[in-house]
Amino acid sequence: MVESRHQRLRLKQQGQAKTCITLYWIVFCCLVLLMPKAAVAAPAVHDFEQEPLIPQFEFFVDKEHRHTLETIRQLPDNAFKKAPVTGYAGGYNRAVHWLRFTIPAATQPGQPLWLRIHPAYTDFLTLYRPDTSSDDTFVSVPSGEMVENWEKKTDRAFVFQLHAQNQAQRFYLRLSSSNNHSVIARVYSQSGYIGRVWVDYTLSGLYIGLLIALFILNIRHHKVHKNKLNTPYLALVAASLFTFISGDNWIMLLLPDSSKAWASYLPQVGTLIYTLTLSFFYHRLFEFQRQRNPIGYYLSIGFMGLTAIGFLALLLDLYIEYMPLLMKLSALYLLWTTGVAFSWWYHKRRHAGLILIAALLIFFGTFGTALFYGGWVASGILVFYSYTIGTLSGTLVFHGLISRQLRQLEQQYVTALLEKEHTEQLLAREQSDKEQKAQFISMLSHELKTPLSVISMGSAQSNLSEKARHYVQQAINDMSRVIDRCAVLEQVDHQVETRQETVELIALLDTLIQQSPSPTRIQRLFSKTSCQVQSDSDWLRVILSNLLDNALKYSPPETTIRIGLSCHNQQICVVFHNWTADPLPDGEKIFTKYYRAKSAHKKTGSGLGLYIVKRLADQLGGSIRYQSAPANTPLLFESDQITQASGVKEKEMLQHNKMNQVEMSLCLPDLS
Repeated sequence: MVESRHQRLRLKQQGQAKTCITLYWIVFCCLVLLMPKAAVAAPAVHDFEQEPLIPQFEFFVDKEHRHTLETIRQLPDNAFKKAPVTGYAGGYNRAVHWLRFTIPAATQPGQPLWLRIHPAYTDFLTLYRPDTSSDDTFVSVPSGEMVENWEKKTDRAFVFQLHAQNQAQRFYLRLSSSNNHSVIARVYSQSGYIGRVWVDYTLSGLYIGLLIALFILNIRHHKVHKNKLNTPYLALVAASLFTFISGDNWIMLLLPDSSKAWASYLPQVGTLIYTLTLSFFYHRLFEFQRQRNPIGYYLSIGFMGLTAIGFLALLLDLYIEYMPLLMKLSALYLLWTTGVAFSWWYHKRRHAGLILIAALLIFFGTFGTALFYGGWVASGILVFYSYTIGTLSGTLVFHGLISRQLRQLEQQYVTALLEKEHTEQLLAREQSDKEQKAQFISMLSHELKTPLSVISMGSAQSNLSEKARHYVQQAINDMSRVIDRCAVLEQVDHQVETRQETVELIALLDTLIQQSPSPTRIQRLFSKTSCQVQSDSDWLRVILSNLLDNALKYSPPETTIRIGLSCHNQQICVVFHNWTADPLPDGEKIFTKYYRAKSAHKKTGSGLGLYIVKRLADQLGGSIRYQSAPANTPLLFESDQITQASGVKEKEMLQHNKMNQVEMSLCLPDLS
């Protein structure tokens, strides 16, 4: 049972290993698909069908909220600063951010174009595009998280439809948000836009599906509560999933439009939850304990406390002011924990290689996103999604780490189960031996008490009659047999020393018959005068004398004990047949140590005779068989001969009494 359980656990571990390898390959493919092409300066004429356009932003930060489009257009060119070609990072602040960019002339004027802007949690985003019907005027197109009708949206990004022109056009963007001010934009042709949305949804579905699969794989594991990392790991996976679907506005696509007032805060909540669960996971992973590592303990607890303060800042509408500080602290915290992982790897701690890889992946992913959100680094779509890539890759590596630990726990569990089962078997065997020994001592004292009483009464008489002398001698013989069997018991419990010699079996049987207390009751059913076997004569004598003694003891004195001899299947079998009026013993227990049938307690015995016979027969390469049947059932060996050999008195007794037949067969290998 334990071995089959161990086999099932091994198959389960192999399945989890295959799952982990598959996940790694999927992540690799995601990384390849997300890798953007190098940004180049926009040409004078652009072919949007060949590749999308990455706008070159110039920005102006209106801290006092006093500018309009007209005043912005009147600002000198040096009032605008050039943003990196890959995107704009305005950081956390309450200012209004104005961006301007130019779309060059198209190779196919008049074709529809699609301006797609990330991230999708900007509260208010207004695009000012040139009015083609009037010179020097602009048309405002309001958008943003708080403006869009999410129930009708199919793309979670902010999308503006434009038209390609035969000359360059300048556009303006106005940003205002309670979150960070970051913009990554692409201008696509219609086919390019559809392809980009398809890729975006496919990768997002893979990411969400992988996180859900990781969560289910770990939460359904039957050893979850025994691994200190599993609970924080599950929290980390759940937080990663929530942060992604809230930060990328998947939740807004699922919720009714009336809920956007409170749902717009979910990206901020997701960021704080992820930071808190990541620090909690690292706290458990690196074993920051107050007694062993007080500095690490207080640094870790302190960072978790500072992250928790972020929730209070969100409630007090101080999130924008607090997040720049928290982002800097997060960068320092990730740098520190990565250094701890490197220290573990340097000192060759257990699983330190996997821990270092996962810590580096999460560090570069989260660190890059923190720099981008904080407004310190502006980069393309890869850095914007570096959190997603780093989190998923690190989570997968941590999954491999926890799977290793769970496999070790399973092996320890199986080992402990085997040891427990072995210990229980030893205890049960010891208890059984104690009970059997106690039963044997009780039985032995009872069995010896009767012959001792007979001897005591005989010794008190001055002149013993012949009958009394017979009883005394019988009592002495009974005691002698009990003592002999107790002496043999210690030897047969182990491998006895045997010697192979030629034994004349019929001569041995004749000797035992003559030495028995009732030789006239014994009848031979074979006519052979010689039968030789290769065995140990001493131990063979013990076996045959015990079988003959049992047949005489447990059969009525008026019945005959018959001994048969047969040769078949390269075996020589000696069969002892007798009748009994007592209830039959349990055939499955009859060869068990100390076993005696209920009716056997009327006779002197130790419960060791047939146990000794069984042990010796096995060690001599033979076998012993017990059979029983009613008197009128011809199922036993030589049953026809037995029926014909029955005397008149015996036949009359069998007809008037309910008798059973008992047969003991000793079979030895025929080596002649």
